[in-house]
Amino acid sequence: MLKEEKIREAARAAGIEMIGFAEPHPLTEWLEILEKRREQGRITSFERTPPSRRVDYSQAFPKVKGIIVIGVPYCTELPEPEDNTAHGRMASVAWGQDYHEVVTEKMNGLMALLKETAPSLEYRSYVDNSRLLDRATAWRAGLGFFGKNNTLINPEYGSFFFIGQILVSSLIDFKHAVPLKSQCGTCQRCLMACPNQALGEGYTLEPERCVSYLTQKKKLTPEEERLLGVTYLYGCDDCQRACPWNIKSSDGGQAWPDIAPESIYPGLDETEAISESDFEEKFGKTAAAWRGKDVLARNARIIKNNLKNHAKDKN
Repeated sequence: MLKEEKIREAARAAGIEMIGFAEPHPLTEWLEILEKRREQGRITSFERTPPSRRVDYSQAFPKVKGIIVIGVPYCTELPEPEDNTAHGRMASVAWGQDYHEVVTEKMNGLMALLKETAPSLEYRSYVDNSRLLDRATAWRAGLGFFGKNNTLINPEYGSFFFIGQILVSSLIDFKHAVPLKSQCGTCQRCLMACPNQALGEGYTLEPERCVSYLTQKKKLTPEEERLLGVTYLYGCDDCQRACPWNIKSSDGGQAWPDIAPESIYPGLDETEAISESDFEEKFGKTAAAWRGKDVLARNARIIKNNLKNHAKDKN
C-alpha cells in the first residue's frame, strides 16, 4: 500500500507543487450532468465517448486501486509586442513546450521515485488525453472548486494550472479531502468577460459560442467565423483573466520551458501565409501543434476579415 506522506515527499522531489488523492470509484455524481449536456447539444466534437464510460476509471485502467492527481501551474503574463504590426494571440495554454509533455514528465518522475520502493507498481497517466474527467477527479481530490466559467479554481493558484491523473494498481493510505464548494458567490466577472456570452447563467457552456472551441474546430459556419472575434488564433483566456482568484493567485509557472514571444503574438499576415516548415519551427512543440497549420492560418484570415468589418461598422 502506498502512503500519502511518502508520495508527497516524492512529489516535492519531482518538482510537483500541487497534489491530491482520490478513490477510483466511478464519478456517478457527474453522470446526470454529462447526460443532460448531451441531450441539450452542449457537447463538443471532442466528446464522443458515452458518459457512462467517462465516469468509470476502470475503463481506462482495469487494475486501478488508487488515484494520484497533480496540478502544474503555467505562465500567463508576458509583455505584448510594441510594433504596429497586426498581431493575433495564442492563449497561454499554448505558450512554450506542450503541456502534455511537461506534465507527463513530472508524473513519470514521481512514479520512478515511487517504484524504487514498489517495483511491481503499475500505473497509467493522463493529461487531457483520455475519456476521463480531469477536472472532476481533481475536484474530488480537493485541488479546487468549480467556477462559473467551468474551470477548476485552486484558492492559492487560481485556475491557470494543468491537471494530471495517475491511476495506480495499489491502494493508497491517504486523508480524504472534502471536495470544495463553489466560492464564486455573486461574482459574474467571467460571464461578463466572455466575448460571446457562451457561459450563459454560469456553470454551463455553449460550445458553439466559445472562442476557444471555435479556434480549434475544423470547419466553421459564417456565423461562427464572426463569433471567433478579432484576438485569439488559438484558445481564449478572457474568462480566466477576469477571475478575481487569478488576479490574486501565486504565479508558479513563470519558468515554463521554451516560451518564445514571437509564437505568442504571431503576425496575422505571416500566420495566414505560414508554410509547413515555419509552422513546425514556431508552433511544432506547443500544445497548438495538434490542429496543424491550416486551422491557424484560417483563424488568421478570419480575424483579419473581422477587423475589416469592425472598421467598416465604425465608419
